Amino acid sequence: MRLVEAQLKEGTKELEREQKYMRAWITAAILFAVPWSIGGILDADSRAKFDAFLRPLVSGKDSARPIPESLPPKLDVLYPPDGTVFDWQYEIKGRGQWKHWNEMVRGFEMPTHTDVRRIMVPTVDTARWLTIFALIC
Repeated sequence: MRLVEAQLKEGTKELEREQKYMRAWITAAILFAVPWSIGGILDADSRAKFDAFLRPLVSGKDSARPIPESLPPKLDVLYPPDGTVFDWQYEIKGRGQWKHWNEMVRGFEMPTHTDVRRIMVPTVDTARWLTIFALIC
């Protein structure tokens, strides 16, 4: 729940202006938090298996585990079809959108006057972990 709360807190200004998207934002915050809360420690092979389990589950396509009747039959927001559920971050702005972690690492310029040992070149993994740590710390 901490990841859900933190992600919604990031979009507080948007929440005040755009109440009509609240349900989609809450759904997306939960969908973002589930893989990282449950499967964050998994290696790449296990993440692919987790992705193959989670996608049909949340989309209602898993006949062995149907969506409870007390919930809407279809979620407002689903994961994008590309990559795995671990490859996406939800941005709460306007209606909201899923953004690939690659978008977080574009535009890096190598500093010219810095000690080479202190340079951190951003990667998809560093973008993921820095974002998640910033949300929960």
